[in-house]
Amino acid sequence: MYDESLLNGEFGTEPEYAEVFAMKKQTGASDWGRGQGRKALAGLALGMALLLGLAHPATAQHGFTSPALLNSNGAGDSGGHIDVRITTDGVGNWVAVWRSHENLNGTAGTDGDIFVATSADDGGTWTGPALLNTNGTSDSGSDYDPQVTTDGGGNWVAVWNSTENLNGTAGTDWDIFISTSVDNGGTWTAPALLNSNGISDSGFDVGPQVTTDGIGNWVAVWSSTENLNGTAGTDSDLFVATSVDNGQRDQWLGSRPKTPGHHGRRGPLARRLAVDREPERNSRDRLRHLRCHLGGRRRNLDAPRPAE
Repeated sequence: MYDESLLNGEFGTEPEYAEVFAMKKQTGASDWGRGQGRKALAGLALGMALLLGLAHPATAQHGFTSPALLNSNGAGDSGGHIDVRITTDGVGNWVAVWRSHENLNGTAGTDGDIFVATSADDGGTWTGPALLNTNGTSDSGSDYDPQVTTDGGGNWVAVWNSTENLNGTAGTDWDIFISTSVDNGGTWTAPALLNSNGISDSGFDVGPQVTTDGIGNWVAVWSSTENLNGTAGTDSDLFVATSVDNGQRDQWLGSRPKTPGHHGRRGPLARRLAVDREPERNSRDRLRHLRCHLGGRRRNLDAPRPAE
């Protein structure tokens, strides 16, 4: 079928050439052609894939949609929007909070306020911006650094720091404010003090964060220069407060951490965090405390109240 002279000089006498032609002689020209064609197509496909990957690395690495306005008034508003935070309950509901100087057509003023928008379709569409701090229409203090979280069961808590005096109940230093929602961010309670010492303290309380275990317990932390009546110093320290009733604003337990070397009267939070040498009594006290707050009402229980 083949000219044997091709194996002697005209084409080459190296062993590989002899093997090639021997294979061609055995399989036939048509099979050889098909094999070489498949190899060529495979090489072409690989080359195109590499070329496309190099030419469009961003497309190959993520699947995010193109940017779109979250604050739907962005085309016509004039106030700046910054410090946005976002969270979800994991079943399609999302809440975004941020700080803005936008006056919302005269309903918010131009001081810094906390705004909110919600989505019920995994961020596909968003409600128009609205005031989260519902006193924003008439307040004069600045509201900064919002953060929001949820327990995934319908309870949402937002915290931020503010210089608003809340009609004389908070002072004009920086304090931590809180607001809650039970309708996926649609409506919010009026702002209230989270750091219960805010009426009389003078230190700066800023940068709050809050989280939950999803079964009613919430913990808030922040930075403060408050000296806690001489027990904390005036440098910046970390404070904590807890809630056992889904963050209800009037049930946060103290903003006073236990400080080393302090042997005076301790607040409720320090009492809860203290390591007692009598575990049984300590456990009984925690149970009494949780039962006392069940349903938001105090109850008379047999367990004795520990001495202050």
